[in-house]
Amino acid sequence: MKILLVNPRHSAPQMDEMEPLGICYLSSYLKAAGHECAALHQTYFDPKPVDDIVEKARRDKTDLVGFATYSSNINTALDLCRKIKAETGAKTLLGGPMATAMPELVENPDVDFVIMGEAEKSIATLAKALESGDNRYSEIPGLCRLDEGSVRANPAPPRIEDLDSLPFPDRANLPYEHYFCSGYVDYFRKRRIVTVLTSRGCPFNCEYCATKKIWHNRWHSRSVGNVMEEIEGLFGEFPEMLIGFIDQDININKERAHELYETLVERFNRPGYGIMTSILSLDEKLIKTLDRTGCLSLFLGIESGSKEVLDSIGRRFELDRTLSILKMLNKTDIFIVCAFLVGFPADDHETIKKTRWMIRHTPADFSFVSMINPYPGTDLYHEAIKQGWITPEKYIAGPEKLLEPFMPTYHLTRREVRREFFLTTLTCVAHPGYFLHVAQIAFAHPRRLFLMIQSLISQARLAFRVLRFNLFQSGKNGS
Repeated sequence: MKILLVNPRHSAPQMDEMEPLGICYLSSYLKAAGHECAALHQTYFDPKPVDDIVEKARRDKTDLVGFATYSSNINTALDLCRKIKAETGAKTLLGGPMATAMPELVENPDVDFVIMGEAEKSIATLAKALESGDNRYSEIPGLCRLDEGSVRANPAPPRIEDLDSLPFPDRANLPYEHYFCSGYVDYFRKRRIVTVLTSRGCPFNCEYCATKKIWHNRWHSRSVGNVMEEIEGLFGEFPEMLIGFIDQDININKERAHELYETLVERFNRPGYGIMTSILSLDEKLIKTLDRTGCLSLFLGIESGSKEVLDSIGRRFELDRTLSILKMLNKTDIFIVCAFLVGFPADDHETIKKTRWMIRHTPADFSFVSMINPYPGTDLYHEAIKQGWITPEKYIAGPEKLLEPFMPTYHLTRREVRREFFLTTLTCVAHPGYFLHVAQIAFAHPRRLFLMIQSLISQARLAFRVLRFNLFQSGKNGS
């Protein structure tokens, strides 16, 4: 089979643009199964024109085109799917978080199949069935299709427990020059960011997170040796790279985490890396290991300063412990990035004031605020549907304009949510505590000050790119 896997561009600019490891893993798995496969990433600021993608599918006589779907690109994915279907007649397939949460997308006349969940084995089985003309699709785990006008969804595939058995991601022809990671690792220099996934899933049960829909609250990890083998190959291609570990929480197994970081510095002599983790997974010993082994940047989701809101969304950590962990981190050379969210159903003016208080008292080098997105498949999404705040059709269409909340709260209108978002965003950098923090790290941790300046500049740079692209380029390229 000749297969093309596409990660369509976002409908709106995002803070980060990194390798689409999902389709990269699928591509390498399909190649190992004997198929001809290519992974194509259509980035936001320099998208491959739709006509070029369609022409590639036609020229290569592609049999199957798969699309990675997220809430941020579902519109462009469906548009590209329609054009490829009309021009080439290839079979079309949707996968990824949106497809997993909304298998009814297969009702779209331009979509032949939807695959839910962890897709390597399922897509390889589908490709084999298409190649042989075997139409017994009911035996393919996680496959959804239309059968006599009704959606037929097979049970989700079992999780892949031995992640070491998977071939490394197919990174051929990715547009690395257009990747950036705001506030994550030191990308502003000429050192290239390359992302690595050492585990899949998350055992936590946050009501707003789409992770559990795919991974079912189970966490599986690769062996440290397998991760090092991949990194060694990447250093051969990108000698000056910085590593971005993009696990949902890389520190779930602390013993493995210590081994991973210690082995990394012993084998590659302090290459520089950044991680994403939960407050619950950090302690003093692990923080010291991170600092000693060259961790450049650490991303934490704090979300809210209200205990009531945190309890309502399943975030089971104490704010006092959060501040204690942040104070420990503040004694290191690790650049601290904290994320907050506003617009949870339980949010009101007082709870968001508590979030602003938390921001003012959080010793972070870079904090940012987002409005909550009720991802399909989450408890939050179902509550938003129940309250009549959104419909599946309106969600797929997305907000009518940038910086528009998806939904109100029990206590706030959409306009009030937007106002609270702007006030909270202003708090991140415009309060005395932040300037005092800057002065303190300027003397104690000058490298962090440099990264802080980079992050602020990068935000201004991103805002300029958004304005320039939307005014002069949007619509000329991409879908």
